[in-house]
Amino acid sequence: MQGTRNNGFEAKKRLSRGAESGQVLVLSLVAMILIVIAIVLLFDIQNVIRGKVKVQNAVDAAALTGAEWQKETLNLIGDLNLVRATGVLISDPFFGIGMDPYTQVPPPEALTDQNGYFDVQRLVQELIRVDKEKHRVSVVDKLVSQLQTRVAFAGPLIGFGAAQQAAKKNGLNYNERAGQMFMEHLGLLYRGDVYGNEAIIPQLLYDYSWRGPYVSMIQAIMDMRAYEDPYEGLTNRAYGIAAGSRVEFIGAPSLSGDPPNEMISILSNKHIYEAIHGNNWCELKELLDKDFAGNWWGNFKCDFEENFSGQSEILSVHCEIRNDRDVYDSAYEKEAVQALLDSSETPFSEKFDSEDPYPYSVTVEDLGTRTDEAGRIISMRYLNVTPTGGDRGFYNSSDRDFRYNLLPLLNWAVFDDSWVPYSDETVNEWRRYLRSSFKEGVDYYSGALSYFEAEQDAALMTGKMGQKNKRRTMGSALNGMRDHGGAARMSNAQNQMDHAVEIRANAQAKPIGRIAADNGEILRPFEAGRMILPVFEKTALIPIALEDAPGFSSLDLDWFYFLTEYIPLLSESLSLDETWKKASERYPNHLSYFSYYHNALKMLDNEDFRQRGIDWLESPATWAYDNSGNRVVTSRNKDHCEDWVSGSSGGTRYGPASLH
Repeated sequence: MQGTRNNGFEAKKRLSRGAESGQVLVLSLVAMILIVIAIVLLFDIQNVIRGKVKVQNAVDAAALTGAEWQKETLNLIGDLNLVRATGVLISDPFFGIGMDPYTQVPPPEALTDQNGYFDVQRLVQELIRVDKEKHRVSVVDKLVSQLQTRVAFAGPLIGFGAAQQAAKKNGLNYNERAGQMFMEHLGLLYRGDVYGNEAIIPQLLYDYSWRGPYVSMIQAIMDMRAYEDPYEGLTNRAYGIAAGSRVEFIGAPSLSGDPPNEMISILSNKHIYEAIHGNNWCELKELLDKDFAGNWWGNFKCDFEENFSGQSEILSVHCEIRNDRDVYDSAYEKEAVQALLDSSETPFSEKFDSEDPYPYSVTVEDLGTRTDEAGRIISMRYLNVTPTGGDRGFYNSSDRDFRYNLLPLLNWAVFDDSWVPYSDETVNEWRRYLRSSFKEGVDYYSGALSYFEAEQDAALMTGKMGQKNKRRTMGSALNGMRDHGGAARMSNAQNQMDHAVEIRANAQAKPIGRIAADNGEILRPFEAGRMILPVFEKTALIPIALEDAPGFSSLDLDWFYFLTEYIPLLSESLSLDETWKKASERYPNHLSYFSYYHNALKMLDNEDFRQRGIDWLESPATWAYDNSGNRVVTSRNKDHCEDWVSGSSGGTRYGPASLH
């Protein structure tokens, strides 16, 4: 019996050791699984971070490269302005440098004899000679203007192409969506009813036929190649675009109501649609209590922007060529610039006559001179100066020097109205975020902004964190082919790759320059009569939120098609459903581009949706207790829409949506 009990005890002991051994195995397996999951997570995190760094470096490089070429473009245009100014200095007697007798008509006293009688034949000869000289100067001036126009087209495009190479050198591949946007732009450039329409856009700019070279440069940058699409047949794909930008091409819808309707302003405001889908009631608070009965957008007219800037619409430097009187008028409005150009007490504007004392083209009959009793012509001051018929006077009261200057009205390349100083409010706000304040003379909105953006998928091992909507897989393109299962394997491989997170990045840079005046004042580049001068010395990345780059994002095809195709249909419709029906008939392949924004309008059209927003805005946010212990509301959610709470201690501060 004792032996039996011992044998039973030993058996239980062995069973216990076996059970304990199994528990260790389970714990080991759990630990190994956790370690594997941790390794996979770390791999995914590292993959995303590495992808983010690569994409950001690529767009930074693209933005700086584009800005460098914008800088060179502006400086070259400024150099050509100096060439023109040199001609002024050596030709215009006002400056006292070029006193060559061939550059001006002799003054009146030189053409009269000692008795005060006038030599008409000599005057006519002088006028004809100088008129020829004026024509030569006009030809040269037009040639300089043409060179500046060529530079304004070619320089930014070279920069855009160089920026694509910089992005690719930093690891980006071509972007199909960005390429498609530029193909849309190229299609408009080809069309005779848009860019080829003389009534909208001049086909010659200072005798420069710009459209052909412009199209050729864009084609070269895009690197278009034929591509066999199983759904659309043979088509083109752009392989040269890696980083997207913004394009300021004509064709953007311009909405106007009759009578004016404030509701149509929301239709072209992208932030409204994003706020609707995100239930951002603060962004919608001014909108929710409006009248949404019927077709609440009202009757509006959808025209298309037709103002062509006469320069590259990609990485535009925002210059324009204007008559010299505009430049002079701007110059003497600025006291510091006037001091540079005028050292006497006479106002600078009074040194330039409104008109010359002779017609530009003259004959003896045109002079309309005043004669004495003997029929002899009297003093020059009584000469008629009006080149056309009508009530002729004898002397131009607006003329001060009675000289017929050689120089005609010249053109100058100047900054357009997008070059303006930062407001004091903007400067003070950004002092909170910048490591140091703005340097003197560089605190200005630049018309030349180099904006680039890019996107890239980072493959993940942990599943779908953000899957892009794809119409088809690569494997589906092979369906129907006798590939013994290759299509299925390719579809499976792509499905695994679709377990990815989309990485997006953007960057913005601009050329920076300033002018040091003789009196020690530092001027912004456009404060010298708005004339472009070669004063740009460097480029720098700037915060995205500091300046808003104009134009369409080349990565945002949805917004582009919505504005240019859906919105015009909405202007013809009485309901959103009617608009969708028209869109389905006219643009069946683009419905996926419209759906996000159409659904947002449907949500806004829903009274229950709007009421939810109103209820939230009116809900109490903070309260206090009165002397009787009753709770009193001190603020509501709508009162805190501008707050930006940060830090563990709370508090309110304001800030930009994006710094970089």
